[in-house]
Amino acid sequence: ADVVEGQRAIDAQGGLTVVDANIGKSSYLDTDRSAITVAPSTHFAFTLQWLPSSAPPQGGPLDTSTKKQLVALAKNITTRAPKR
Repeated sequence: ADVVEGQRAIDAQGGLTVVDANIGKSSYLDTDRSAITVAPSTHFAFTLQWLPSSAPPQGGPLDTSTKKQLVALAKNITTRAPKR
C-alpha cells in the first residue's frame, strides 16, 4: 500500500490527474494516462494501463468506457491476489 501511495504522490506532483479508485488497501486512477494502480494487500501491487495503438506511448486520457473496464479488471485481479 505504501508503494502505491508513494507512486501516487510522484504522479500528482508531476502534474498528472489522479483520483481514488477505492479498490484493495490502496488504489488510484491516472486519468491522463488511462492507468489504474492497486495494492490489494500490503505484499502485492499492480498497474494496468489501456494503451490503444492510436495513443501516445505514455498513454492517453481515460474515457468512461475504458475506466469501467479497467476498474472491473482491477477488481477481478484483486479478488485473486495473494492474501498474505
